[in-house]
Amino acid sequence: MAFANEYNNIQMLMKLGLCEDYWKIIKVLTQGDVNHRHCRLLLPRSCVEKHILRSIQRRDADRCCSADGLPIKVWDMDESHDEYVLCLKQCPSTNSYVLTGRWILDFVTRKRLKEGDKIPLEN
Repeated sequence: MAFANEYNNIQMLMKLGLCEDYWKIIKVLTQGDVNHRHCRLLLPRSCVEKHILRSIQRRDADRCCSADGLPIKVWDMDESHDEYVLCLKQCPSTNSYVLTGRWILDFVTRKRLKEGDKIPLEN
């Protein structure tokens, strides 16, 4: 991927887990979020703007609108605490945001996520 060597320079963190204790964004997974053909997690625009874009530098926020998007580090807080890299992009057709990259392999498949599961996010 285009951002593989860049992600160490990104200061934004996102934590991903399966508990609802203190998370800022609770995403109920849709069929599109867990579909292997789509390979993305759709995030509501208002949540991304309120909880993520406000906490990063303007130039990084602008990268979300680019074709490559903004690489971000993501940690699985439930089990392994392993670090992953996903890419945050603005979807021009819906004006919402998506996390792309290895979303399906690193989370959906490994954690056996399905439609209706709740995924909390914290930046």
